[in-house]
Order: sequence, then C-alpha cells, then structure tokens
Amino acid sequence: MNLSGKTAVITGASSGLGAAFSKAIIEKGGSVYGIARREKRLNELRESLGNSFHPVVLDITDEQAVETWV
Repeated sequence: MNLSGKTAVITGASSGLGAAFSKAIIEKGGSVYGIARREKRLNELRESLGNSFHPVVLDITDEQAVETWV
C-alpha cells in the first residue's frame, strides 16, 4: 500500500501502538501528526522517524486545547 501524500493524526503516538502505527504509515510514504502528552518521547520518535513525523504535545482530555490545535 502506498500512502504517499496522505496524512494521519494519531493519538497516543509517543509509545506502544501509536508509535508502531506512526512508523508503519511513514514507512509506506505517509506523514503523521503524532499527539501525546510526553514531549521528550515525541521528540525522540521524530529523531528516529524523520521529518514525516510531526510531534504535537497535547492532552486530548483538555477540550479547549484540542479545539485550539485543530
């Protein structure tokens, strides 16, 4: 599957399944906006996945913060 030109938004991207999904999408040519609360982990993931991973430090339980980001 070729995901070139496609963009995904993944919550919980700093570890576990979120990180795995991010990696898989980028390997298929897509880009990812990875959302999580842990900035350090997001930045480490960006270093390993490259510029197609866009870290977004955000707590999705904060409705106002989510509305501002969107």
